[in-house]
Amino acid sequence: MASMAQLAAGGGILLATFFGAGRRYMRIAAEEAQQVNAEIKHDLEALRMTGQLENRPPSRPMQPRKPVSSFLIIGGSYVGSALVCGVFWFVVLFSIFNAIQNSVDSSQPAGATALGSFMFAAMIAVVLGLFGIVIPGIPILLFFAFRENTKRATEEVTREFYRPYWEARTRQMQTLATSQAHSGSVPPAAIAAGELETFLVTDAESATVF
Repeated sequence: MASMAQLAAGGGILLATFFGAGRRYMRIAAEEAQQVNAEIKHDLEALRMTGQLENRPPSRPMQPRKPVSSFLIIGGSYVGSALVCGVFWFVVLFSIFNAIQNSVDSSQPAGATALGSFMFAAMIAVVLGLFGIVIPGIPILLFFAFRENTKRATEEVTREFYRPYWEARTRQMQTLATSQAHSGSVPPAAIAAGELETFLVTDAESATVF
């Protein structure tokens, strides 16, 4: 039977990244593995009761998911938050400077006043925008990092356990639809149950304590 140790080995590169969070990774993976186990047990029960497998689509995507680069998450979060912060401060400062100049010297042409306000606001906004790397940069980074970590853990369970199980399930469902039990032979449903049972994750429940 499959083991969570395989999953930990497969996620080794992830656990060494900036946002790996090994304990959280294993907890999410264990919860996902428990859901896979529940689906397998449901099919085993159906085989015992009816001798057939339910014709239903897979509950998880069959196409592999490509992980998002850690550098892209870090860089994108920092650049995006700095840009948002800079634009925010530019709008605020431009409005303030423009209002002040108009109230102090109303003889200046509107274009000149706006240009001066634009330059002052832009210079200060660039400096203040860099603080967006910290606030809200770090919270944004943590949000996307934890989300990616969750998706990677889920994908690892799907790749390691669920897709092989579903391939075997599809094959056994086709076999059950065309085969007939013969006297003295092992029932096809028992053969299917024996193969599908090998895909149960043996230590998924205990892995939640990691």
